[in-house]
Amino acid sequence: MVQTVYDAHFDNPKTKRGMRTIPIGVAAVELLTARRPDASDVGALIFAKREGTPLNRWSLLRKDLKSAARKSGFLVSLGIS
Repeated sequence: MVQTVYDAHFDNPKTKRGMRTIPIGVAAVELLTARRPDASDVGALIFAKREGTPLNRWSLLRKDLKSAARKSGFLVSLGIS
């Protein structure tokens, strides 16, 4: 079954384009395969909170991505603080 998730709301794709296959590189396939949930739970999300619920995109951005970008100096190189 193909579903979309946006702001923790699951739904069916609205168009055929929403059911497309997105090509990714070998390294990305290896990383995602390593994170794959236990095969017994086919509905499990690859990226989820500890409870198995979808990540909140704003929380992820604020807490994790911006913090990692600051530590790496990436934001400074872009002129963002």
